[in-house]
Amino acid sequence: MNNGWTDVKDDMPGTDTVLAYYVNEAGNYRIVKAFHAGKFEVEISPEDENPDYDEEEDCYYYPEGWYEVIDNWDDYGSVLVQYEVTFWRALPEPPFEVIVQ
Repeated sequence: MNNGWTDVKDDMPGTDTVLAYYVNEAGNYRIVKAFHAGKFEVEISPEDENPDYDEEEDCYYYPEGWYEVIDNWDDYGSVLVQYEVTFWRALPEPPFEVIVQ
């Protein structure tokens, strides 16, 4: 697989939001907007579910893993991907310039 896709064994995207590819338990592939959080890499609020706490830095972080970006729901900004992400690629440019008023 290529076409702009990177195998997670070869490279990781850092904490940028990317397209992530995985196969779910039904054997169907999914492509979602997601980011990867390494250990103590992406800070979150202590009120979020199951944060990792770094005593040395006195900060809370996402537990290590891939997180699907939920940008159309006020209650959650991301959810943990429950399956193994195997490939990722950069987000494409939008088809036109978005003008915010």
